[in-house]
Amino acid sequence: MSATIGPLHGPFTLAAEYVVAEKRFDAEQLEFNGKGARPSVWGVELAWELDGLQRPVTLAAAAQGSSEAFIEDGLELPRYRYLAGVSVALMDQLSLSFEYSHDRDYRERDGGTGDSANAFLVQLAAEF
Repeated sequence: MSATIGPLHGPFTLAAEYVVAEKRFDAEQLEFNGKGARPSVWGVELAWELDGLQRPVTLAAAAQGSSEAFIEDGLELPRYRYLAGVSVALMDQLSLSFEYSHDRDYRERDGGTGDSANAFLVQLAAEF
C-alpha cells in the first residue's frame, strides 16, 4: 500500500508509504525470531520547495521504519531511519543534493546490534 498526499498548502508536500508482506514467509526462506518473517516498511516525508531564490531549493525531512526486516544475509534494514536533506536545481534536469541520515538498528534479541549509524550523502543527479 502506498499513498502520496500533496501539495499540502503552497510549497509543502507530504508523502507517506506503508508496505507489508501479504503473508508470513516459511521460516526456512525468511526467518525472524524463530518463525517465518512478515516484514513491513513505512516512511513519511515532508518537503518544502523554496521559491524566490536564484535557483529552486527543496528542503526535506523524513522518518522511516521497518518491522521483522533485519534478517542476516537477507533484508538487513534498520529498525528506524531519520533523514534531512537539501536539494538545489543547478539547471534544467541537473541537481545537487545533500542528505544526512541516522539509523537505529534492531535490538540484539531481535538479531540486530542495538547500535546506531550516521551517514552523509552528496549526489549530483542528471535527468534525461
